[in-house]
Amino acid sequence: MYPSLMFRKFRFIGFVLILPLIVFLTGCKITGWAPEYNETLDKQIQETAKANDRIYLELLNADKDARGYFLFSNKYIDVQSEINSIELVIEGQKNNKDLLIMIHNVQTLFEKYMGEHKKAIKPLSDGEIKIYEQYMKDAWKPLYIAEKNLKSK
Repeated sequence: MYPSLMFRKFRFIGFVLILPLIVFLTGCKITGWAPEYNETLDKQIQETAKANDRIYLELLNADKDARGYFLFSNKYIDVQSEINSIELVIEGQKNNKDLLIMIHNVQTLFEKYMGEHKKAIKPLSDGEIKIYEQYMKDAWKPLYIAEKNLKSK
């Protein structure tokens, strides 16, 4: 057999043997990078998302003259403190990079909408409230799903 043919044969056999090994090791490494499921955190995410949604539902049900920020400021503060608490718990976990990004997105959006409500010269319209509510639901969803998926890991 010629040396070049022999080299090709060994190269092919090496590729066939090494490829599954690389796939196996990569798969194991990825699952090792996820944080552990935290049931307390899962419940806290659910409760805080629910309290956040409740603010907007109460705003929608309130008379237009009773939608001022200061009538809802305590509820905003409660939700904001819970978001900060969730962030603190996530910061204490190993392999938390993705969850931290998600909670920062929630925190940023919440603070933006809270600030807009606080600075509003006239009462928020139904349309504004519905948009805030939907965007906040969309911000909470990835965090909630990610934590739920850790349970099935």
